[in-house]
Amino acid sequence: MQGQWLEACQILANAKLAEVPLTVRLSSELMNVCAQASEWQVACSALAELQSLRLEADVVAKNSAIAACARGFAWPAALQLLEDLAVPGEVSYTSVINACGNGHEWSLAVHLLSLMKSSWISPSRISCNATIS
Repeated sequence: MQGQWLEACQILANAKLAEVPLTVRLSSELMNVCAQASEWQVACSALAELQSLRLEADVVAKNSAIAACARGFAWPAALQLLEDLAVPGEVSYTSVINACGNGHEWSLAVHLLSLMKSSWISPSRISCNATIS
């Protein structure tokens, strides 16, 4: 996985040089590869670049960035991305709960689970397991 995110960054850089327009899908794929490699800074930079171009990242792209933060032990960044979502879903909350667990922020994870319930989002077995972990 380590080499894949570097390769994805290089492909994106080559696309920019060739003046291929950046799309949400292209950035989302980069963020997904970064999530798998725990490269949360690169994923967040890709998300910020979309925003600077006034392209609206979809929930899949934002969830990929959140997942990268979770795997990279960056719970504050994951929490900020959750707060930036207009309508966070179960996957978004669960990813941030995982990030909090990785950062030993168990009380925040429990709080997020309760926020899910108050937002009428039914926690899944995965959400509950992430909170317990």
